[in-house]
Amino acid sequence: MDFLGTRGKLRTAAPGWETRAPVLRTSGSLNALPQNAAERNIGVNRDVIGLYCHRAAMLFSALVDPIDEAWAQVEAGWGDEEAHRRFVGVCVALDRLPEAGKRYRMVRETDPMRSEAASKQIDRLIGLATQQLQDTRVAPSGVAHKRTLTWAAFFIMLVLMGAGVLFLLRA
Repeated sequence: MDFLGTRGKLRTAAPGWETRAPVLRTSGSLNALPQNAAERNIGVNRDVIGLYCHRAAMLFSALVDPIDEAWAQVEAGWGDEEAHRRFVGVCVALDRLPEAGKRYRMVRETDPMRSEAASKQIDRLIGLATQQLQDTRVAPSGVAHKRTLTWAAFFIMLVLMGAGVLFLLRA
């Protein structure tokens, strides 16, 4: 990738170069700003300006919701089972499974042509949500195990007390 360095020279970034964000060469970019003597004296670094622009671009690109993108693919290819699986996978990964249910319910209620397929997907979502609940369920601890442990501790205490009494009597 070509970028302008701190002195305006064209450089090529090495693979994996991440210490400074590259400033791409485009018309009307920040690299076209003149570097006068005052900028050189106060140390304005054009790569730092590019770094902040790069971070802002990453911030704005992160504003696109991945669920919206996956849903757009489902809408584009409604009959494609793989698109439905990807959409549900994204919802599960982001822990937003109820949003998938809302979208499929909206399709079921508004589009009679696709309501049967949407109902089938809702049934799958219910099964998946039930499975997630069962995976997070904590089994209650057994009372019999606690009782056995209590009796074992009691007998060990009796043995130690008996050994202590014998030790005191022999002394």
